[in-house]
Amino acid sequence: MKKMMIFAVVVVFMFSMLFIGTSCKPEAAPAEEAVEEEAAEEAVEEEAAPAEEEVAEETYTVGFSNASTANPWRVTFVSIIDYEVERLGNIELISTDAMEDPLKQMADCEDLLTKDIDALLISPAVSEALAPVVGLAHDEDIPIIVVDRAIGTPDFDAFVYTDCRVIGEEMMQYIADEFNGEADIVYLAGITGAGPEIERMEGMDRVLSKYPGLNIVAQQDAYWNEADGLTVMEDILQAQPKIDVVLCSDGNISIGALRAIKAAGREDEIKVAAMDAHRTDSLINLRDGVIMPFTVLNVIYVGGWAVKVVHDIIQGKTPTSPDRIVDCPAAFVDINNVDEYIDETLGLTDYSWKDIYDAEIAKYYDEQMQ
Repeated sequence: MKKMMIFAVVVVFMFSMLFIGTSCKPEAAPAEEAVEEEAAEEAVEEEAAPAEEEVAEETYTVGFSNASTANPWRVTFVSIIDYEVERLGNIELISTDAMEDPLKQMADCEDLLTKDIDALLISPAVSEALAPVVGLAHDEDIPIIVVDRAIGTPDFDAFVYTDCRVIGEEMMQYIADEFNGEADIVYLAGITGAGPEIERMEGMDRVLSKYPGLNIVAQQDAYWNEADGLTVMEDILQAQPKIDVVLCSDGNISIGALRAIKAAGREDEIKVAAMDAHRTDSLINLRDGVIMPFTVLNVIYVGGWAVKVVHDIIQGKTPTSPDRIVDCPAAFVDINNVDEYIDETLGLTDYSWKDIYDAEIAKYYDEQMQ
């Protein structure tokens, strides 16, 4: 009997322990699950953390008021601007074309200033007429960067250009040397009143003042294009029986002038010289002796430099020069280095520039911005 009672107590004790053990396990499970869920959430947060730390690059909106795309130089100029915009990757460009009309360009600029832009880039059709744009931009706290052609005020945030006074002076000095200081010269200008043309003439005048035997017997605008170079030269040939040399404001004009001179049968008596003979057929003419073998280039990649300046100014940099000018140096080309500038895989009216663009930036750009 005593054994039976002991056995019963043992059985009851075992069942009690089993009941206690099984009743405790469900209470522990939620705590364990909570720990596991918390660990999983922390792991997800750790994985997500780098994505939260990534900051999207800010995009800037830039208005570009262009004087025109009326000749191959300016078409290529715009394509290089687009190239640099794409390369930088964070600029949205809103472009307008004034078609050399200063009134239209003023209206274009006024409209661009309403577009919530971060900067205004302008290549003025005519320097003085577009000067008020600078004040309008600054009234809206918008920086204004001028490219290629000067504007009639020094209050811009930057002016990116090639000094065309150098071009005019060097080309006229070359003619003075070749003709021993005496020649009857026809000058086919670009557009009177446009910044590059004003500067070219200033440079030419520095030389003409020293050589009284150099005479400008005729001067007329040919609008930096081949067609006007042809028609203007045809008229001058009829009016001028003696011409020693025709100096053209760019290579486009020279192509038209050459056609007129050859058609008149006067190619043996008249030489042709060209500033900025940068398009492929002009450089080939220089190499082959069709035009005089020297030119100074208003480098076409100045537009790409201007986009870099716009980008830098938006981000707080400024030009290092006190007058806020960023100089894209002129290139001197003669028979010794002309092949470096010719890419005969291009069309005759195309311009080669990519092979020298980055090298020129590396040499001259960075020291001009701070």
